[in-house]
Amino acid sequence: MRDPPKRTTRRTRRQALVATIRDVARAANVSVATVSRALNEHASVAAQTRSRVLQVARELGFVPSGAARSLITRRTQTIGAVLPDLYGEFFSELIRGIDVSARSHGLHLLLSSSHGDAAEAAAAVKAMSGRVEASSVINLASSVCSVSVISPLDTKMSFKARDASA
Repeated sequence: MRDPPKRTTRRTRRQALVATIRDVARAANVSVATVSRALNEHASVAAQTRSRVLQVARELGFVPSGAARSLITRRTQTIGAVLPDLYGEFFSELIRGIDVSARSHGLHLLLSSSHGDAAEAAAAVKAMSGRVEASSVINLASSVCSVSVISPLDTKMSFKARDASA
């Protein structure tokens, strides 16, 4: 009688070079859940096991998948901003201010431009849906700046943009 065929996973060449959490678990002789707990510094993992898992992860060059983490935590650690334009010193400073504030809260910035068109702004916000935790449409009309937050975060953020002409 034959042994049942081993379950294999078809991987592309590029994927074969990237270690997965399963690879780490197999090499460390622990479960995937134990690898996850060890990497996340969970108190229930023995120090010796944590050390072995971390060593194997280093040896294999394992890098946790941000996409996988987002699926589990339902957080992307990303905010989105739609600006009417991206050109010029004013917008450069505005983007920098938003980005610095986001980074100070452990978030990344996904940026788009509406080119002054409301339909483009709506399309950009729709494209960001599911990729970001909060989207803002920043509307600049003469000297008035309004920010509409589409999906609010628990964290309040503020940013300052200095007037480049001053």
